[in-house]
Amino acid sequence: MSTAPSENALEQRARRAAKRAGYEAHKTRSHAGTEFNRGRFAIFDPVERCVVAGPRFEMTAEQVIEWAAMPRARLTAAQARAWLFDAVVNAD
Repeated sequence: MSTAPSENALEQRARRAAKRAGYEAHKTRSHAGTEFNRGRFAIFDPVERCVVAGPRFEMTAEQVIEWAAMPRARLTAAQARAWLFDAVVNAD
């Protein structure tokens, strides 16, 4: 029996992690694979109604979970972008 979580379970875990941090993780379903839509996740601030990470829906579920665990008070927007860039570049 496999111990790895299913893709659906991992996506739900990512959504819950974002919600605990006060954000919403959305996975795109339409037009995936275009320049501005990578078919993965983006994190939204529900109060400000803006994207705070993954503006091109390029975050994996694992990246959403890691991002949500970071302390927000010490993370500037530039640091968040730098973290995401490193995560995407080093993903392969």
